[in-house]
Amino acid sequence: MLGSILEVKPVLTVTEGEAAQYARTRTRGKAIQALVDWAGKLSNPERLSVIWHQNETDLNRLLDGLGQHYHREKIEITQYGPVIGVHVGPGAMGVAATEGRRGA
Repeated sequence: MLGSILEVKPVLTVTEGEAAQYARTRTRGKAIQALVDWAGKLSNPERLSVIWHQNETDLNRLLDGLGQHYHREKIEITQYGPVIGVHVGPGAMGVAATEGRRGA
């Protein structure tokens, strides 16, 4: 509730089941840029997926940003369903990646 009053947009990472705060932004545009920045730091992603719901304008902004680092046509796009929606709320979005093996 406090986050919605202050319009704070938390950006989280989940790695091997551990959640951590990556960034805390005040606008949706900055949150989208934080997702792009996070994805841009990946060294060798095998797969990149965008998970979203409701706002196609924000989806396109995210895809345009990710397109600076990856071929846009190779990015998988999926909508999250009601079970995840109950926990994250309407309009949430995320980027998921599977990193490639190093040195193999």
